Amino acid sequence: MDVVSNTKGQMSDILINKHDTGEESVLEAKGLLYGIGHTPNNQLLEGQIDLDNLGYILIRDGIANNSVEGVFAAGDVQW
Repeated sequence: MDVVSNTKGQMSDILINKHDTGEESVLEAKGLLYGIGHTPNNQLLEGQIDLDNLGYILIRDGIANNSVEGVFAAGDVQW
């Protein structure tokens, strides 16, 4: 994947190259967020709060509640 910019230096397109087929395509975009892998930094909570097998805090009812009353999970520590 390559970011292609216009003459003003603003990102305008993303060139996508499928490595397995060699096929190329262009995706028009106004922004791009790279995600290169993620490991939650929750090691200090092991044994104190319920975590899933990847280390994310298990939340209840789709909100920040979890296995410890009064402790709330927010952001990228929860899945």
